[in-house]
Amino acid sequence: MHTQFQIRDKRSAQYFKKTTFGGYKKTKVINALKKNILLGNIEKANLWATELHISGYTHQLFDIMLDLYLTEINTINIQLLPIIYYDYIKIQKNKTKDLLYLRNNQYSRNHIHNIIAYLTFSPKNKLHKLPKIKPEDFNIQVMKKHMIASDRNSVNKYLSVYDPKEIIIPILEIYTNMKYANNAKSLDNCLYWLAWLCTYEKKFHKGYVKCNFRINSRITEKEANDFIWIIWTMCFDILEQNITSETKIKKKYIKCLFNLYTNKYKHTQKTKKMSLVIMVLTMIIDPHPHINYSNHVINAKNNVSRLKILSNINYQYTDIQKNTPEHLYEIIAEQHKQLAPKKKTISNSIFSNNKPAIAVDLDKIIANIDKRNGHRSYIKEQEKKSKLEKEYKQSTLKKHVIHIPQNKSDQSIFDRKNRKKQQYQTKHIHNFNKVFKYM
Repeated sequence: MHTQFQIRDKRSAQYFKKTTFGGYKKTKVINALKKNILLGNIEKANLWATELHISGYTHQLFDIMLDLYLTEINTINIQLLPIIYYDYIKIQKNKTKDLLYLRNNQYSRNHIHNIIAYLTFSPKNKLHKLPKIKPEDFNIQVMKKHMIASDRNSVNKYLSVYDPKEIIIPILEIYTNMKYANNAKSLDNCLYWLAWLCTYEKKFHKGYVKCNFRINSRITEKEANDFIWIIWTMCFDILEQNITSETKIKKKYIKCLFNLYTNKYKHTQKTKKMSLVIMVLTMIIDPHPHINYSNHVINAKNNVSRLKILSNINYQYTDIQKNTPEHLYEIIAEQHKQLAPKKKTISNSIFSNNKPAIAVDLDKIIANIDKRNGHRSYIKEQEKKSKLEKEYKQSTLKKHVIHIPQNKSDQSIFDRKNRKKQQYQTKHIHNFNKVFKYM
């Protein structure tokens, strides 16, 4: 890329956590991008996509584009799916830590705005959503109203002995509605039982129903016990049962959706990636209006404008850089300081003339302090008294305790002392008797 079209900015990636290159809020820019793509405004859609790309939100930008395709376009422009898929997988494999480097990469610029043009010029079609499951739906009488399957043996090859028994009926109903798609409510029934499984897993199994281990090279061993892999195997098996030219084309598109689903898969992301499963079910059942696999991605007129945008896309980047002031981050920092609410200082000083914000009763505070100090001194006095009583008792007991010697040497010393005491007593008693005689 020529240096004329490169973005040169001193700000690091940490600055762009909540704000964009031009000082806008990230959430507002994302909402403006989605709105203009849905309205078909190509100029503003490219402007906001460039703003996000310059700010280093490349991965998030591809997530937004994929989500918009699945929820707002999906099967009405099925030919766009491989284009988004290959670019999405390629950007996910990119391991550059500094995502600001990609804004000066010509490949990423062209492919981002190519997909933006396709999304903006494509017709729009809302994807079906999972219905809300109520507590009454777990009652067997209510469940029977949604049951149409009769042959339970048809799903035996997909289930195992180690799978929980509660998932047998929903799996059987999803399979029969996919296999015999002549019913007008086949897609609605499939989505009902899929929603039933998701709510059952969330409410009764803490968000994870542990099924039998199913080998899959695209996921880790921790995620191989999920019930969703039973549904994926059924989808591929139904396509292989009736091999036609249309089913072969369907299989290619469903493989793209499967690879997107298994990319960095975790069972906590099941609800986030559920739009991929819903699109697969709509492709297999194919309700009215049917999917047209022979249409062009966009018409000739829109294709010419797309090529013009891609040939002049570098000027869009330079215009954004010229229109942003050099010291924008300093200006924004000053604005945040001015708009920030001032902290109220509470002055409760006794000697201040100003009235305190909180009324203070000094008499009560002093009385409480005196009570606490008096209680503490009373406890200390009681502890001292108890210590003195213990010392006095121990000293008196020592006088009356007779220590019995254990060794022989100690025994001999003890005998000597007793002899001296006896001699002393007999001597004095004798002298006392003499004195008593003369009286």
